[in-house]
Amino acid sequence: MLSVVIPAHNEGKLITQTLTNLTNFFKKERIKYEIIVVEDGSTDDTVMQVNNFSKQDKNIILFHNKKRLGKGKAVRIGFQKSKGDLILLYDADGSMPVNEIKKMMSAMDTESIVIGSRYLTKSKLTEKKSRFIFSRMFNMLFRLLFFDIKDTQSGYKLINRSALNKILPKLSFDGFEWDIEFLKIANDNNIAIKEIPIVWIHRNDSRVNPIKHGIKMFFAMLKLRFS
Repeated sequence: MLSVVIPAHNEGKLITQTLTNLTNFFKKERIKYEIIVVEDGSTDDTVMQVNNFSKQDKNIILFHNKKRLGKGKAVRIGFQKSKGDLILLYDADGSMPVNEIKKMMSAMDTESIVIGSRYLTKSKLTEKKSRFIFSRMFNMLFRLLFFDIKDTQSGYKLINRSALNKILPKLSFDGFEWDIEFLKIANDNNIAIKEIPIVWIHRNDSRVNPIKHGIKMFFAMLKLRFS
């Protein structure tokens, strides 16, 4: 079974379409699935939208948090609640078309991680220039301090259960910096990490503040590198 984990904060405008696209795709491809939406302190109608959708599909599971936890903590909750042999992290805005999921699953080997990367030569990317520049600078710094990953912050990661079992107990970061901790732990445990090119289309405004979150992520990298 494939477990899809979707952290969601104020995604009421897009979450229903994302769930529709995912469920239609899985049914068409005859993929057994569960979709775990971890709602992270939304102030819009995200909870109502997911609840309404779950009435039509018992494979949709909602975990509602009244207070903002942070993306990293929301992701950990989703990972902990997942039951599948493969776990797919999938952004609530559905920036990656669902048919790219088959490509990611085909690239999966025993005990590995597949990243749907926006920044490989064959990737097809539609992104705001400011976000692109921030992402490129951040990834350059990551490669200098750690190892070569082109898209650490991709919201599309596929993880084998055995790999996740090694990584999950060691995760601690609650914010957007969780990805770099996740990848470092994987690398430290000799878990294979693959990047494959995907189609990625900008859907909504980024939740990342380049200054506020950039500083926090910079110090998180230093902590991971030198601790």
